[in-house]
Amino acid sequence: MLKGDNWYDDSGVPDPAAEKGIAATIDMLLSEYPLAGIVGEGLAPYSSMSASQDKALELAVLQGLPVVKTARGDASGLVKVNPRNLFIEGNNLTTTKARLLLTAALMKFGPLPRVADVTRPTAEELVAIREKLALYQEVFQTH
Repeated sequence: MLKGDNWYDDSGVPDPAAEKGIAATIDMLLSEYPLAGIVGEGLAPYSSMSASQDKALELAVLQGLPVVKTARGDASGLVKVNPRNLFIEGNNLTTTKARLLLTAALMKFGPLPRVADVTRPTAEELVAIREKLALYQEVFQTH
């Protein structure tokens, strides 16, 4: 589980390379736990994290790790799914509940497809990822 905060992107330019903790987590999960995912806890109520954190977490998705985004507090109902991003929306779940649901979904659906080059994913690779994410999102929409 990763936590977002208010003190980010001081330069105003998203820089996923500056997110060393997220990069280290991704590397560790990929090498030690191939059936893993990440829950990112953003700010209440809409699960927003910094642009740099989002970009770093997108790299996790492109490498096969599903990422669920949750809010720090009560999201007051279901969060609208954003089809433009590569994240699973945690809706009104707490971070702990989202982690448990992600664990169950990983055991049911397996990891996400990985792209050949994270700097230039192909349209076909992104379609495959989004199709698999839709399975995960359906679980999160109904729990």
